Amino acid sequence: TTVVGNTTKQTYAKYPVSGLIYEKNNFKTVEQTQAMLTAMKELSIENVALPIFLGVQEEGGKASVIASKTPIDVDNIDNMSEIGATGDNTKAYEAGQTIGKYLNELGFNMDFAPVADLANVEGSIMKKRAYGADAATVSPFVTSMMMGLQEQGITACLKHFPGIGSTTADTHEGLVSIERTAEEMRAEELKVFQTGIDAGAQMIMVGHADVEALSGDKTPASMSQVIVTDILRNELGFQGVIITDAMNLSAISEYYSAEQA
Repeated sequence: TTVVGNTTKQTYAKYPVSGLIYEKNNFKTVEQTQAMLTAMKELSIENVALPIFLGVQEEGGKASVIASKTPIDVDNIDNMSEIGATGDNTKAYEAGQTIGKYLNELGFNMDFAPVADLANVEGSIMKKRAYGADAATVSPFVTSMMMGLQEQGITACLKHFPGIGSTTADTHEGLVSIERTAEEMRAEELKVFQTGIDAGAQMIMVGHADVEALSGDKTPASMSQVIVTDILRNELGFQGVIITDAMNLSAISEYYSAEQA
């Protein structure tokens, strides 16, 4: 849809969800996007008296729905790997400011970014989308982009907890297993998220990979009480919003019914 019509109004009145994610087919022009998002905000207040999260994936580079996949003319930021390669984390802050500014002007209030994963294996699935391979390098870039977004009124969402960069497989296509040890994960991947939490992260997305070394079984991280509650909530002390990656990805849909998931 590109407008808030009767179907949207009827569906939202029945299922007043707390957030929506928009994809490329939802956008035609700046004016149309602004009108659609403004109407959705007004609809949320009418139904639940709370503002709705209106989000999009706008990481930078090709992982940017609006900048790379729609007719809307905005600055397309470099891939995060290119920003990380500069060694200058102020570039990530500037990227967050740029993206945050145009998202705010369009009517969004959240971005499914930045990526906090580490591309730490050859052929990592996150090679272009991660700032680098180690926590010491990546952490300041993640927090800088987060700050840039949030200073523009956009809630940032760090992802994909507890880290999916150490695999070449894609959760869009099926089950993904992380082979890192618990000690390695705590020394590297979890440190990036901890730094973000300490810097004021408001939302974190949990991925669908199974991280048996941390959870003790093959349950996808998004459905693991150990990963979500014991580690993210209690061990890392995160008290903000936790969201999962899309539940229709093959890592979930091929192994669980919608009801089970």
